[in-house]
Amino acid sequence: MRSRLSRLTLGRPRFLLAGFVVGVGFLLLPQDLPEGLRPVVAWNSGLFVYLVATGAMMVRATEADIRRRARIHDVRQWVIVLLALIGTGAIVAALVDFLRVARIGQGAGSLIDFALVFWTILSTFIMLHMLFAVHYAHAYYAAVSSDPPLAFPGGEKPDYFDFLYFSVVVGLTAQVSDVVVNSRRLRRTVLVHGIIAFFFNTLILALMVNIAAGLVGQGG
Repeated sequence: MRSRLSRLTLGRPRFLLAGFVVGVGFLLLPQDLPEGLRPVVAWNSGLFVYLVATGAMMVRATEADIRRRARIHDVRQWVIVLLALIGTGAIVAALVDFLRVARIGQGAGSLIDFALVFWTILSTFIMLHMLFAVHYAHAYYAAVSSDPPLAFPGGEKPDYFDFLYFSVVVGLTAQVSDVVVNSRRLRRTVLVHGIIAFFFNTLILALMVNIAAGLVGQGG
């Protein structure tokens, strides 16, 4: 039990740090901020930490680094799905509340409000698929079979950005492009990833229509 808890907490150190920043930010932000703004600002603070830390890791990582992290850091697939669901679900709910309070869809709201909503949507999208990309990378390099769970064209050993490419393609198109999924277990993760991305994209499209209506209202 202790070993499982250790893997759960250490398996995503950057995600854990980002969650800590979100929690502390939410508690420290003034309570008299407009309704719905505190969770959005806190979320963006933590997300900024996660994206910078994970992006820096991806840029510097060698094949040996990915193999080492795959052995000691990766966690079960259901944890990845749970983190993705909690993160995206929470921020979509917060954004809906913020849009309601700011009345962006009714032609109100400042340019800062629009910029904050746009950045929140973009950064959450990147986080979601970056989270899955890291998991796919670790699943690939932790595999003991001679047949890799993901087959990339070209014959070169993939790096983090190859897995990010795969993850973003799944998230945008619900397809796997030129990458073949050989593992039944990983196919299940890809399936859930695609479903989460579909609903996230649908909700975001609805929010963007709402925002566009607000811009038209302001222009009128």
